[in-house]
Amino acid sequence: MKSKKILSCTIMILCIVSLFSCVYSKNYGNCGTEGDYGNNVKWKLDEDGTLTISGKGKMASYIIGDAKWASKSKKDTIKKVVIEDGVTNIGVDAFYECSNITEIDIPDSVTEIGMYAFYGCSSLQEVTIPDNVTTIEENTFERCESLEKVVIPDGVQTIGKNAFLLCKSLTEINIPDSVETIGESAFAVCTGFTEINIPDSVKTIGESAFAGCENLKKVTIPENFTEFEKGVFGNTEFLNQYARKNQPLIINNIVVDGSNCTGKVIIPDGVTEIGKEAFAGREYYYEDESVVSVVLPDSVRIIRAGAFAYCRDLEDINFPEGLKIIESSAFYGCGNMSFIAVLPESLEEIHSLGYNVTSIVVLNPDLDISFFHIDNRPDWAKIYCPRGSKAQEYAEESGYEYILLDEMQDVNEFVISNLYDFEY
Repeated sequence: MKSKKILSCTIMILCIVSLFSCVYSKNYGNCGTEGDYGNNVKWKLDEDGTLTISGKGKMASYIIGDAKWASKSKKDTIKKVVIEDGVTNIGVDAFYECSNITEIDIPDSVTEIGMYAFYGCSSLQEVTIPDNVTTIEENTFERCESLEKVVIPDGVQTIGKNAFLLCKSLTEINIPDSVETIGESAFAVCTGFTEINIPDSVKTIGESAFAGCENLKKVTIPENFTEFEKGVFGNTEFLNQYARKNQPLIINNIVVDGSNCTGKVIIPDGVTEIGKEAFAGREYYYEDESVVSVVLPDSVRIIRAGAFAYCRDLEDINFPEGLKIIESSAFYGCGNMSFIAVLPESLEEIHSLGYNVTSIVVLNPDLDISFFHIDNRPDWAKIYCPRGSKAQEYAEESGYEYILLDEMQDVNEFVISNLYDFEY
């Protein structure tokens, strides 16, 4: 009697497991965000490998591998995705690493494509983004290594971070005039690119946006564009052609990238800005070479944040009359800067200087030098300044020794002798 009960229970359990297996191996179901269990949008996977998404309204978003068709047994069979008219978005992670998808049809009803939607769809060859989409989200087409053609419509305003990262088969991209932001690493390591045209509408290009596009040789950038982030064109032929001559990349009178420069660098006349992290080294790479001396022309007006950060070999740099602003961390980690820094009368703001610069000459009586203590300078550091200046006031409050310029016998000779022993 007892054995019969055990047998009956075993059979019942097997039936339940079989039933659940059937349910979870279904090739159709709901994938919406509205109605009963998301039945506003449905999915169906046919035997020929076509996954159809149909219905009205929003499709659900997922966490990696959580989509109903994303099990190993299903996603490897998907060859084509058809999203029917009426569906208004493609969910986050919707087709994450569906590596055998070769084509996808997206209707004009779709206005949003979620982050990571096509991440790792390594067989996908062509995509036309619908006209009503305004943002290509982060990582949307990352690692689509076979992607050869993308149509980005007029109306897209933002191309997000890593959007097309590692799309190595892309040989060209048309960025429409509506785009205002190109995100960090948006097209990084698209090694098929040889030429890029940035339209006038673009206001921001993120860090490393085109880094690693090693065959990129020609870039057209609007004359009024000024907002360059770090390493936008790192490891591209566009940059390397200058690096081989030990020259920085200069665009629109801005030094955009000098990270490959070493030794002595003379910045040509006409340059108005040393860009953000333009010469910056790498924080923990102590053996990296950097510039040793830099000669700035009188045309330079601003040294941006982090411009020379971690240039551990940097010993000398001049601050020309005409310079107005030195931003934060401009010389962070520059341990070999130990000269007397002459800050010109034109300087209006300074937020950073190398921590081994132990004496400064301040020529502008209104210059705020409260940055001076931040770098833990020794008590014997000196401040040379005009009588009644903010620098004198700061020195008195902070306990630094100061010397008034009007008490010196020959101020001009002192300033000139401490400028810098450069050979112009």
